[in-house]
Amino acid sequence: MQELAALAALRALPSVTLVERAIDSVASFKHVQLVLAERPPDSEASEWLIAAYRSERAEPWLTAVLLRALRVPASLPVAREILARAHGLLSESYAGQAIARIGGDAARRALLEMLRPPHHRRTRGARASASSN
Repeated sequence: MQELAALAALRALPSVTLVERAIDSVASFKHVQLVLAERPPDSEASEWLIAAYRSERAEPWLTAVLLRALRVPASLPVAREILARAHGLLSESYAGQAIARIGGDAARRALLEMLRPPHHRRTRGARASASSN
């Protein structure tokens, strides 16, 4: 019952306030992400979150979790950046999920390419260069 009451209270708050709450009280992130995922994508909340991430106020893993819930297409480069930087604390996993959820099927190929070991990327690139000569 307390969990339902907590969710109901969060549903009454604007998305930017929810993002702020998750950053200020990391223990609330699970409930916050559920509420954000119920809503339409929110560019303002996404921009606020990205600014908090850039100023190192929001941890990379939390940023990826909340970007996944917010689903704003303009945030896709930030999710890719988090995945590429490999900060740890599951940030890569959350960033991959964010990329897939935000970008949909179109992001699948790019995500698979990012996850392919560097050796395979170089080999494919060398083959492509050799075949075009």
